Amino acid sequence: MNVLNPEPRRKRKQSIDIGLDVIAFHMKLGETLTLDDIAEICECSPSNIERIERKALRKIRKYIMENYGLNFDQLQQNRFLDIV
Repeated sequence: MNVLNPEPRRKRKQSIDIGLDVIAFHMKLGETLTLDDIAEICECSPSNIERIERKALRKIRKYIMENYGLNFDQLQQNRFLDIV
């Protein structure tokens, strides 16, 4: 990305979305990638990947709490937080 001509936000998001789709489609069960590997595939910084991960985990926790009637303490007791 050139500082004088920054890549539009929408184009960056599309690049990340395509990269994550490629990873999801081509990864084998049990295969792991580092944060840097994922960032390179998605053509973004590792901090962007961390931000996306945090946002996704918040959404998953919120969904579990709203749809299963569990509060934060119950999630910890049931070990849902270890999974998500």
